[in-house]
Amino acid sequence: MSSNQENKKIKLIDLPLYPSCCEKSTNQNKEEPANLIQPYVSEAREKTVKLIDPYVGHYMKRFGEILTTSKDHSLVLLQTIRDDENQAARATFITSAAFLGYLIGRRGFFRKSLFAVVAAGSAAAICQPKLAKDYAEVAYEITAKK
Repeated sequence: MSSNQENKKIKLIDLPLYPSCCEKSTNQNKEEPANLIQPYVSEAREKTVKLIDPYVGHYMKRFGEILTTSKDHSLVLLQTIRDDENQAARATFITSAAFLGYLIGRRGFFRKSLFAVVAAGSAAAICQPKLAKDYAEVAYEITAKK
């Protein structure tokens, strides 16, 4: 190598791709100047909301009520399934999930069986989350050893 090429060597940190870790930018909180269109867009948006709100407001309120009701029903269902005394509901839930997995699997026997087992396992994990966590930890330890 010639001495001319050795003098042209630069460090990686000096390349523009790598910003220096020691430099602190003083212009971090720079405010951008207001856009010329921004006040007009804001005014148009406010007027549109005032115009549409009487029509859409009722539907949005009803939609919120439906979401609240469905959330409450889902929580009641989850409590029913997780109840230790209600074995029939738990068995029905797991069996229904396995059947749904079987239907979704469609084509081959292996695929149907795999989907059914995954769906049933997921339903069982929903019913017994603590037990499912323990089994998952044991399975992880077994696979980590091999």
